[in-house]
Amino acid sequence: MTVDRLLPAPDRILLIARSRSASATCPLCGGTSTRAHSFYSRRLADLPWQGRVVELQVRVRRFRCTSLPCRRRIFAERLDIARPQARRTVRLRDIQQQIGLALGGEAGSRLAGRLAMPVSGDTLLRLVRTSGIVVSPPPRILGVDDWAWRRGQRYGTIICDLERRRVIDLLPDRTGETLASWLRQHGKDVAVVSRDRAGAYAEGIRVGAPQATQVADRWHLMVNASEALRRVLDRHFGALRRAARLRLPPAVMSSSAIGKQQAATQRTSNGRSGASSGRRAMTRWLGCIVRACRSAALRGAWASRATPCAAGYVLARRRYIAALWARVRSIGILGMWSNAGPRGATTVPSCGASCMIRGSMAGTTSSGGGPSGGAALMLPA
Repeated sequence: MTVDRLLPAPDRILLIARSRSASATCPLCGGTSTRAHSFYSRRLADLPWQGRVVELQVRVRRFRCTSLPCRRRIFAERLDIARPQARRTVRLRDIQQQIGLALGGEAGSRLAGRLAMPVSGDTLLRLVRTSGIVVSPPPRILGVDDWAWRRGQRYGTIICDLERRRVIDLLPDRTGETLASWLRQHGKDVAVVSRDRAGAYAEGIRVGAPQATQVADRWHLMVNASEALRRVLDRHFGALRRAARLRLPPAVMSSSAIGKQQAATQRTSNGRSGASSGRRAMTRWLGCIVRACRSAALRGAWASRATPCAAGYVLARRRYIAALWARVRSIGILGMWSNAGPRGATTVPSCGASCMIRGSMAGTTSSGGGPSGGAALMLPA
């Protein structure tokens, strides 16, 4: 191939070329001819150069076939850089085919456009379909596991060749009968099958490929080993703690003891000095809850149910809240309160029996960051 001219443009480069061969071979009979008949121009897309599209305009000659038995009298010379009737070179076709295999139609078309190799999504899919299937030798070591056609709804079976690290087939379900049927057709040379702990797969392999050795895959081996180790450690947890204490140096033991003593002293001082602040904080939150309940009742949060039962319920609720507030003010609250209770409950550790007011009863949210919604406040009964 000889390039006669190069015509650059802002977005593309045009190369005008011709073939240097003096003869051509007939594609039908294989005879060689040197008798030129005519020529025509053929346009081919090629790999980009410096971010610009490259296009080849090749002068292709037609020849006369000199073989008398041949039915084709005139033929066009074949180019080494492109297939017959193709609009792109072989190397550009291979790269676009790999893009289509990796990304698909539309996504591959967008990427090819950014790489100065414009192609439509339909063309990429057509290149993928014409790529063909590489014939592989029969597999010897298989991997069998389940996979999701649609997660949570439909599952199938994936079969892989572990020696070549590629997927062989996808089965429509994960039953032992389907796997056994596939192994009868394709598993005559299978020696080892790696599978999970599903009983259906074990039965399918035993029926379809009885000569194969069944082994557990690496992931399930690690899971089984970790579960067994955890159970052993749980049974001997006390002995492990005692052994750890014996192995610790004296300096670490003394420092840990000092830390525990300091923590105990800090908790005692907090309990003594924080009684008044804890009482004030509890009173403040109780006031917020009671005011919210009263305001909701006065606004008629339940008045939309215009029934005697609703009115009686509101009146009983007012009386209950007033009596509860009077009782809380008449008793003392000792200790600090914290948010360590279940589901955000505010508890008083120093109290014994307790009763609970939930913020959701008030039908509103407390202001100031206090308990609200499903939060609970536990008070001494």
